[in-house]
Amino acid sequence: SSQPRRSGNGSAENASSGNDLSGSGSGEAPLDLRELRTQVKHLDAIERKRSAIVEARARGASSQADAQERALERLEEANGSGDEIRREVVSAVNAMSIEEKKRFAAMTEKRVHPLIKEAAEFDKAETEREAQEAAEQAQAQQNSETLEYANRLFQESAQSLDEDDPAKEYLRDRTYGQAEEVGVGYAPDSWRDLKISANRQGFSNEDLRDAGLTRTSNSGRPDYDAYSNQLTFPLRDKDNTLRGFTARWNDGAVDTARRPLDAKYINTSDEVVGFDKKKALFRDAAEGVEGNEVVVTEGPLDAMAAR
Repeated sequence: SSQPRRSGNGSAENASSGNDLSGSGSGEAPLDLRELRTQVKHLDAIERKRSAIVEARARGASSQADAQERALERLEEANGSGDEIRREVVSAVNAMSIEEKKRFAAMTEKRVHPLIKEAAEFDKAETEREAQEAAEQAQAQQNSETLEYANRLFQESAQSLDEDDPAKEYLRDRTYGQAEEVGVGYAPDSWRDLKISANRQGFSNEDLRDAGLTRTSNSGRPDYDAYSNQLTFPLRDKDNTLRGFTARWNDGAVDTARRPLDAKYINTSDEVVGFDKKKALFRDAAEGVEGNEVVVTEGPLDAMAAR
């Protein structure tokens, strides 16, 4: 049942709660089912016209197809484009409860069922996307924590080198005495120092692999450290969160246990969640920048040399 209400011109209107939806309690203006039903009818008419045009073109009936296209244009001018109506209806259906969807489907003689399915698929896709983003954020946070541990270890290793160690001399010469200040570290010349130390601190083998700090052996042996006998330069994002490393081969080394790659520089892989080489930089003395000028160099050693 409903009670009459007065419109702006003084005439009575029936406000039937059976034809209004509250927007699922969102505080939005009620959705009028009758108006939505009219929109569905308009959408049906537009889609029938479109089908008729396609069929006429397929038969070679150009004149008939042209006439149908003119009729479609008039229809969309009067009621809105089919795409606009579809978005509006799907958005409205998306806001309904299950019972409201059932009632609406009955009012539209089941024609709205495909739209309900479309809304449900949209909901599912959004939920899956949000879940994926949340998982990636959690993984990026875990990777950052693992990388920070490795960074502390690399810096401690650099600081504990003997003064006459070739690696110490190389570190001092190539960083111009700035290594400790700007966070340059040294990955020891070993196979598994980082892995063993990180495992003891509670970081799993998977944590280390996910952060790009170890690699899997093709021979079936245990994972080994990704960085060895290299200077390590922390790469941070705009929020100063550690996202990865670039590491330079120690040219001053004489006897080495291993040389990971022939490349002079090794970067954290873009496959590491949270790391994007285009968005992470080795930042040297950013507080010294004046005005709007920033000096960008090709490599971290160049940055320290320029300084």
